[in-house]
Amino acid sequence: MAIGHKHQQPITVGVAALACRGKEPLDLALCKIFPTAIGRVAAFQQSLKETDYVEGRNLTIEYRWAEGQYDRLPALAADLVRRQVTVMTAIGTPAALAAKAATATIPIAFTTADDPMKVGLVASLNRPGGNITGVTTLNVELAPKLLELLHEMVPNATVIGLLVNPDNSAQAESTTREVQIAARKFGIDLHILNAGHEREFDAAFASLRAFRQGLKEIGHVEGQNVTIEYRWAHGQYDRMPAMAVELVRDQVAVIVADTPGVLAAKAATATIPIVFAVAGDPVTAGLVTSMNRPGGNLTGHASLNVQIGPKRLELLHEMVPAAVVIAMLVNPTNPNAATISSEATAAARILGLQLHILHASTEREFDVVFADLAQLSAGGLVISTDPFFTNHGEQLGALALRHAIPAIYQYPVFAGAGGLMSYGGSITDNFRLLGGYTGRILNGEKPADLPVQQSAKIELIINLKTAKALGLEVPPTLLARADEVIE
Repeated sequence: MAIGHKHQQPITVGVAALACRGKEPLDLALCKIFPTAIGRVAAFQQSLKETDYVEGRNLTIEYRWAEGQYDRLPALAADLVRRQVTVMTAIGTPAALAAKAATATIPIAFTTADDPMKVGLVASLNRPGGNITGVTTLNVELAPKLLELLHEMVPNATVIGLLVNPDNSAQAESTTREVQIAARKFGIDLHILNAGHEREFDAAFASLRAFRQGLKEIGHVEGQNVTIEYRWAHGQYDRMPAMAVELVRDQVAVIVADTPGVLAAKAATATIPIVFAVAGDPVTAGLVTSMNRPGGNLTGHASLNVQIGPKRLELLHEMVPAAVVIAMLVNPTNPNAATISSEATAAARILGLQLHILHASTEREFDVVFADLAQLSAGGLVISTDPFFTNHGEQLGALALRHAIPAIYQYPVFAGAGGLMSYGGSITDNFRLLGGYTGRILNGEKPADLPVQQSAKIELIINLKTAKALGLEVPPTLLARADEVIE
């Protein structure tokens, strides 16, 4: 049913009928949903040849390509059934499930990375039953082993990313679950990254790439003339003072830190230059004496994400005007937690909303938060600005979609992973600017002479696909203001 190689021009899977050595006409439909190497198709054709079927001689294969858009698979399967093909071949669990739902009579051969029994394709491995059989690679079961091998190769890496395709929800959830168990065993902080399309690959790795790009623009390349020592608090902000002291003891040339980390860095040293990224006013926070002439050993970039927190509440209210109970997720260990909560509460009062402040400072508390949302009958969720939440933006977006909660956060990765909306500055722009300032300081400039930069661009992104899944009609006035729409 679904197999395909992504070409410049879209190719759809189809069927063909040819005389096969005087036998009845034979139709074979081959579908594929993941871009793949031409070699895989060649291997499939070679396997057919070994059973005396040669494309173009006694067999025609018409291809259908979903191009990674899984919602197209049911229509592709139905089309092949209407054409009365003899065999349907499906690559991947979503394609196989679509084929099985479309016909109980046409034979289906599949390949899947999942356990075909668990996902409901067959009754058993030895006696599959029905009209479907195939091959399983058990890649999901192997995923923890891949993490183990990577951990063995780089034992000092305490933060590792897991890239999954959120559109393939069954495999993404099972893979994530299994790898998270393994990550806890090895003491690894696992970050879930989502990419369902080629354009999302860069976003999954955007922050560090942007920082390195900023450094490179000033003439510094990691591994050539600069070494970066990474320290991660894993969301445990109370670990930051010790980490800052360690970096000072190592006599690093520059310290780069976000909102909680910069306070620890400032307390640890008055001489080593510090470049910061903060959400809020760095003057009010006591980091610098002024934006134009920061003074001391600190400078950096300030975003408006804390100040526009009430605006996110307003946008969510505009999206779901009937909801009178709204929740806000706040990290209680964030230095700005009290300010964020009080400003949001004041904004909710003006809008006539009942606002509940929920807290989470660890990944395990996310499930508790979403359970509380159901208990509160909350009609929406605003996620406050916090580095820990940003690191888990994809996970929060997926959780919001899974629990059918209209939610808004600051960065596009949240909306890209299934969150309803994002409203805030660009994290990649922020990190590129941080890299640039770090490079300038490495070249001899003084932090006191570098003005604190401030974000000017704020983007509104709306996920129409999520809105449709939630049964929401996006107001035309809100849609017109969106900088990007995910369809």
